[in-house]
Amino acid sequence: MTMVASVENAALLERLRNLEPIGSIVVGTAQLMPYLIVIGAFSFLYAFVPNVSVRIRSALLGGLFAGVCWVSSGALFAQFVASTNTTVVIYSGFAIVIFGMIWIYVSWLVLLLGAQFTFFHQNPEYLRVRRRFTELSNEVTERLAMSVMLLVGKADENAPDGWDLSGLAARIGIPKHTLARTVDALRYAHLLVETTDEHLLPARDLRKIAISEILAAVRTPTDESGGGEPSHWNAAVENIAEQVDAAVVAAVKSRTLADLVDDDAVAAEAKPA
Repeated sequence: MTMVASVENAALLERLRNLEPIGSIVVGTAQLMPYLIVIGAFSFLYAFVPNVSVRIRSALLGGLFAGVCWVSSGALFAQFVASTNTTVVIYSGFAIVIFGMIWIYVSWLVLLLGAQFTFFHQNPEYLRVRRRFTELSNEVTERLAMSVMLLVGKADENAPDGWDLSGLAARIGIPKHTLARTVDALRYAHLLVETTDEHLLPARDLRKIAISEILAAVRTPTDESGGGEPSHWNAAVENIAEQVDAAVVAAVKSRTLADLVDDDAVAAEAKPA
């Protein structure tokens, strides 16, 4: 705010205004610089302070939103303070403390609004209007699990950094919070590991991860299932279920994640351009 006031009242800028066209460029740059610094400061906070990977574009847009709001609210607040002579007369020196507390509250509100804007720009699926709790069928869940392992397996060969959850969700075309449950099941089954920078990598060599393990990971309840499974099943039901499980295992036999990656490469080569 001090920089804005200084720019508007600087005598040097008054002289430069008369030197065209350099004067207009210098004056315009000087007037924009304080606002750019504010936007840059907010963008820096949104990009590097959160304990999560934030896309630069989202951080910049959030910084632009917060910077415009902060400068606008600052101008309105300054006019409000200048027009409240009665408050200054009544509270004397305490008026400065009151106004300072109000301004701190407004500044933090703008900061948090900008953080919300940044988050929802990067994760639009979390918007209340668009977010829907989706209960996936077993078929879709199994295909998701194999798709995740395929992508992560291919990245293990071609990109050591791997995929993160946001990238996988965007690549597959599914909301991140929906895919997270499948990824958590694969991690719980020790098929995926997460690096310190939140990238996902295969937990073992691709030739040692069986397709049957991937399917079992999303078909078997985890510790977070809440104990909703009955203590015992009907004998006839149990017999049919065991036959289904045996058929699934027989269908994939000894195939591994490495075979799935090879099949994908063959299919990609056979696909017409």
